[in-house]
Amino acid sequence: QDFPSTWQPARRIITFMGLVSLICTLLVVVIIIIAVALSKTAHPRSTTLKPSELVYLVPQPRKFINRTPTIVVHRQNPRIWQKHVEDLSTLVKAYRERQGAIATSNCDLHYAPIGVSSCSFPLDRISENCSAQNNFGYDTGNPCVGLVFNAFAGWNPIPYNKSNPDDVPVEIRNGYDLQQIVPITCNTSVVVASGSSENASVFHVHYSPFSGFPYRYLPLRGMMGSTLPPLVMIQFIGGQSMADVEVNCFLWAKNLPRNATNDPGAIRFSFFIV
Repeated sequence: QDFPSTWQPARRIITFMGLVSLICTLLVVVIIIIAVALSKTAHPRSTTLKPSELVYLVPQPRKFINRTPTIVVHRQNPRIWQKHVEDLSTLVKAYRERQGAIATSNCDLHYAPIGVSSCSFPLDRISENCSAQNNFGYDTGNPCVGLVFNAFAGWNPIPYNKSNPDDVPVEIRNGYDLQQIVPITCNTSVVVASGSSENASVFHVHYSPFSGFPYRYLPLRGMMGSTLPPLVMIQFIGGQSMADVEVNCFLWAKNLPRNATNDPGAIRFSFFIV
């Protein structure tokens, strides 16, 4: 049945208002989506960082019930430790291949050639003990791990003011060039160890190529940053035949407050060496 002709303008008005309402609704939805996206990307330095978010640990520890994430070092079972060797070999290989494909120059902590925009990371200065040829120490019970700076965490380290000793934590007051490097320290605590010698519970920690992340190689430092984030290879050397070792590593910067419950600069894991 046809509607009276007097209804036609009303129908047009209702249809027009419906279209306007639909368009407005779509605009509001788009604005909300954009606002949510911007809220996730804006002000990255104010983002709350979670523990271990600032670095990647290679190889990744396994999660067990009622214990710290653990890297199992079974010297008598190559099928177990070879997986760790493969992970570390892949990491180093990726660095070599990437640096071979881009234009980089040799630099050090204090010097870079004039006009250099990218410094190659000194892989040749990593300890030979932490190499694929030596199985990264896993076949001898002296394992290596790699700590890789997370360039996507949105965090820019601020160095301590070494001219003010009270500003520098006791742990890093000596032996570090705080204007050139973001220090890393690792402490070990042997929970269970076999053997009765005085050195049964002692683990020595060796860092290479540097004992931290050099500012020169940080991607966040602009022109002098490397295209690859810096890494630190750390070897834990002990003399016992079996040990359960807790490891606590810390990244040190002025804008990394120490917090016992939620420390963004802490990397905690353990070794179970048999």
